[in-house]
Amino acid sequence: MSVDWTNPCARAAALRTAYFELLSGAGEVSIRHRSGETDREVSFAASDLGRLRQEMQSAEDACLVVSGRAPIRRRGSISAGRM
Repeated sequence: MSVDWTNPCARAAALRTAYFELLSGAGEVSIRHRSGETDREVSFAASDLGRLRQEMQSAEDACLVVSGRAPIRRRGSISAGRM
């Protein structure tokens, strides 16, 4: 299945699936995506779990914004205006 990488909700779903596959013991997962006229494949290994989680959270936040909702405030994030 090819994922439309320009759609943050589809990207988040594919990355979430890959993240949980790696957590459950898969050695490596690959995601095929279409960018314009080009098909590409991205692979993540268990050692890339932090990077995959970061990409997943970024896509989830972009999906929330596209859906008209505020992104999730994550622990350790920086915000201005409150002390």
